[in-house]
Amino acid sequence: MKTFFSTLIFMVLFISFGSCKENEYEGYTGKASVYFQLDPSNWNYSGDSIFYSFVGKNTDEATVQILINLLGNPSPQDRIVKIHVDESLTTAKEGLHYATLQNEYIMKSGEMQISVPIIVYKKDEGLNSKAVVLALQLDESADFDLQFPNRTTAKLFISNIISKPSYWDSSYLTWTFGTYSNRLMEIIVMIAGRTMPETASKYNEEKQFWNNVATLVKQYLTDNYPVYDENGNIIN
Repeated sequence: MKTFFSTLIFMVLFISFGSCKENEYEGYTGKASVYFQLDPSNWNYSGDSIFYSFVGKNTDEATVQILINLLGNPSPQDRIVKIHVDESLTTAKEGLHYATLQNEYIMKSGEMQISVPIIVYKKDEGLNSKAVVLALQLDESADFDLQFPNRTTAKLFISNIISKPSYWDSSYLTWTFGTYSNRLMEIIVMIAGRTMPETASKYNEEKQFWNNVATLVKQYLTDNYPVYDENGNIIN
């Protein structure tokens, strides 16, 4: 009996050890690469645009953080991430709509993500009627390749007008608030006292607040029925 239990314990340990080895993470073997992560809450988001509006914000200057992720293993040394402004896609003016950017940013040792701060301005009255775009392009460097060609461009739309959050569809906000329209967003801002967050992750952190806002929006639409959007459709 003792021999039987000894054999059984050995078999369990052997199987467990083999399973651990089989599932052990082997690490990334290619050259490290970087890509834009424009929706921090959704790795699969492959859109190239984010939106910042000064509507509802009592400031003429703001900082928008744009994330760059690592594909690969963290390094014991600092590494350089290179970017440049893509003038062919950019309508924003340096100094008027955004502060001068660096061409190189440091991904510090052990890190797998960096945040690039983009300072934007509300100096231009034209932002009250039209958005401008600042397009950033990742560049290859001695440290990083670009393995995701569809995630090497980031377009930041800057305005002082109502705009649809980039995550509205992916976060199923139509179920929460209704079909998007600028007029609906004006009502949301009016009731909330501020604009919706720039990212889905921030929205999710405040989800209970925005669910409460949605309830008040629906009550407003009921009390003031019919309320029309900018295309003449009833908001419901």
